[in-house]
This record gives sequence, C-alpha cells and structure tokens, in this order.
Amino acid sequence: MKKIISYVLFSAGIILVGLAVFYAMHVSSPLSQGGVSTGVDVPAIVAGYPLAQAQSGDSALESLKQLHVVDIPLVSAIVAEYGQKNATLWIAEASNEAQASELIKSMEAKIAGSGSGFTPIGVFQFQNRDVYMLNGMGQMHFYVQSGSKVFWLATIPEKAEQAMKELLAFYP
Repeated sequence: MKKIISYVLFSAGIILVGLAVFYAMHVSSPLSQGGVSTGVDVPAIVAGYPLAQAQSGDSALESLKQLHVVDIPLVSAIVAEYGQKNATLWIAEASNEAQASELIKSMEAKIAGSGSGFTPIGVFQFQNRDVYMLNGMGQMHFYVQSGSKVFWLATIPEKAEQAMKELLAFYP
C-alpha cells in the first residue's frame, strides 16, 4: 500500500512540474518595469519562438517614436523580440479606441507614401478586424487595432500566418 501511495505522489509531482513548465512556456504574464506591472501582456511564444527580450515604459515609447513620428499621444508601449530576432512585436497604446483608430489611419497614410520601405499587400478581415499586411526588409509585417492598442508584428515569411493568428487570438 505504501508503494502505491509513493507512486501516486511521485506521478502527481511529475504532472505538476509538467503543468508548471507548460504554463511558463505558453502563458504570458504582464511585463514589469522595476517590479511594477505595465498592464500590457505579451505572448510568451510567437510562431514557436520564445520571448527573448522586451522593453516597456519610457524606453519602449522612445523606441517607437524613433521608428515613427507619432502625432497621437501614447499611454504606453512595449517592444518584444522573439527567438533570434525571428519576430518582433510592437505595441502602442493610445488613450482610447478613437485615438488608436487615428494611429492606424496615420500609419496607413505614411506607408502609402513613397520611401516607406514597405509594400502593402492588402487589408484583410480576420475576427471582425482589419489586418494590414505588408512586405519589407525581408519580413512580413502585420498591424491591427485591438481596442485602444495598436499591434505591429514583423516576422520571417514562413511563420507569418501562424504568428498573426496567434497574436489575434492572444489579443481578441
């Protein structure tokens, strides 16, 4: 009887460790800055690539502003890299949905202008959202609005569809 209880406890321990590893690899937690949650989650894995590094707060806002001249005031930002720079996720949060929508329109207009380095492929409906798809710099790029947030994802072409589906599922 003691042997059976030992096997049951051992098996339960193995299952708990497996669940903990699964949770750590597949479920994200809010990024923190100095131990304080930013309130914005990022996926732990995108297209099979683990989160390698992320920045949030003022440094992410500055990084975003250096990439694009943003006329709309942003509440927060996150830049997350996955794998060996196989995917990069930029998140800009505006004060409200209307401002996020204005940010999308601004991005679309700037990309349509010459010299952006991106070739628009089209705007597709997925889960009742407009998903803007582009080519550029050897990667596929997508951007989409989710509430007051605007997400931009760049990844290798082979993983683009999978990565975008995961992102849209993570940010409904």
